[in-house]
Amino acid sequence: ATAMVLFVWGAYVETASLMINAMALMDKHEIPVDRVYSEYQMAKAAAQQQEPEENNKNNRTESYASFWNLPYTTGILRETLRLEPPGAGVQRYSEQDFPLAGYRIPAGMPVVMDPRLGNTDPNLFKEPQQFQPLRWVPK
Repeated sequence: ATAMVLFVWGAYVETASLMINAMALMDKHEIPVDRVYSEYQMAKAAAQQQEPEENNKNNRTESYASFWNLPYTTGILRETLRLEPPGAGVQRYSEQDFPLAGYRIPAGMPVVMDPRLGNTDPNLFKEPQQFQPLRWVPK
């Protein structure tokens, strides 16, 4: 039971963190919320057009499928996760000695992988410090 509570609580905190960071980055970079709202309105209209018949209201899977097609909103969320990942990193323990950047890491040593390092690498992302949601939107 404790594990389930922690799992649900963790999902809540991570989602809340993503939402507040996305809003803060949109505000900081003067990205108008109107485009996100317009994309939502179009998905909502598409869902309403596909609404199941009155006697089959319990099966709304198809009508809500259009909400998965929000490319600009998805771009904002992915770019937010790239620049402001909610977790600081993942810790693992080395099973054997290994070299890393000229150092010897002994077996059993905790090793932390921080996603922020790769997320701001100019070899991986053009202008990595810039908030550019369109980099994730298919052309």
